[in-house]
Amino acid sequence: MQEKVKTGLWVAAAAALAVVAALVSPEEVTPGIMSDQGEPFYPNFTDPQAPRSIEVIDYDEATATARPFKVEFQRGRWLITSHHNYPVDAGERMAKTAAALIDLKKDLVRSDTPADHAQLGVVDPLDQQVTGLTGRGKRVTLRDAKGAVLADYIFGKPVEGKSGHRYVRVPGGKRTYAVKTEADPSARFADWVDAGLLRIASG
Repeated sequence: MQEKVKTGLWVAAAAALAVVAALVSPEEVTPGIMSDQGEPFYPNFTDPQAPRSIEVIDYDEATATARPFKVEFQRGRWLITSHHNYPVDAGERMAKTAAALIDLKKDLVRSDTPADHAQLGVVDPLDQQVTGLTGRGKRVTLRDAKGAVLADYIFGKPVEGKSGHRYVRVPGGKRTYAVKTEADPSARFADWVDAGLLRIASG
């Protein structure tokens, strides 16, 4: 019995010391929602020449349908594979597209709640489990020559009060970020065949 009392006293003393230590020199604890703020989305994506395909999926709310657009490098040339393998001179433009997407960082955590996705415009246009017709974003996926994903984003609405920022989410993730970017890859056939592959606002 006496041994149990001693053990109890030792445990109580240890707990008291732990409390005192925490008060004297508290550790800095980063809230979970801020844990990855400021980090790059895809730190291993560093070569703008690496992408060999880009898929841009926009969403037409009027018809409630996703509009896929895909350009791939096959057999030594670039083809718009979503449009009957239409040949296009897209090498330089693909590099510019990749360069605009390569350094995106998680500048500011905006929400950690899926319920906010529609409001921020970052619902995956390919998500068939979501019944709402509004709030779907534009999904942009870059892959390398082996088909591995280099970057995959859902671009949402512009951020209110922050010029040049958009809401961005990684497909499958709950968290939405406010990201500084002017990149807006087009899903329109004419933009890729003509001059405007990548719409980037000047200034």
